Amino acid sequence: MKAIIVNGSPRKNGNCNILAEKFAGWLASENVEAEVIQIGSMNVNGCLGCWACSDTNKCIQQDEEFHTAAAKIYEADALMVFAPVYYDSIPGQLKSFMDRLFFHNRGGTGLKRKVVGACVVQRRVGAVSALDDIYHYIMCGEMIVATSSGENVVFGLNPGDVLSDEEGLSNLEKLAENMCWILNRIKKERDSK
Repeated sequence: MKAIIVNGSPRKNGNCNILAEKFAGWLASENVEAEVIQIGSMNVNGCLGCWACSDTNKCIQQDEEFHTAAAKIYEADALMVFAPVYYDSIPGQLKSFMDRLFFHNRGGTGLKRKVVGACVVQRRVGAVSALDDIYHYIMCGEMIVATSSGENVVFGLNPGDVLSDEEGLSNLEKLAENMCWILNRIKKERDSK
């Protein structure tokens, strides 16, 4: 089983990356291969709303970073999205990526029934609306949501601050455990056929 972990922050070595790498470690301890993809620093164009993907099931824009990352996500068994909170929402780069990833997947072939989770990093406010933004995509993608015992929010401003939020880290580790549990049940079902 393989998971793609999306770092939606423009900061390559910020708090979202610290959490993404930690999450990858938790998955690896349960024999789930994980790859972190840095979406936040990609130069991703927004969706054109041209509907060309309706015919080709592929976005016509030629930014290879997007196509490479999207292909990895579609091939994986699970997706985890990390995002910082910017002005009570997710960063623009991540929104552009998610718009295109989910829009040209309207038929559900690449995301449907994929196990998914999300976590946001905030300094003070906006976590609920940022998580809501991500979960709107997830629900439209007909995905299987892995949950935790609380909101998937970790507090931090400066790189490394998230490591001091014990409750946030505990909730995130539980999310990783639940994601692995679901993935292992899916694998067991596939292997029994």
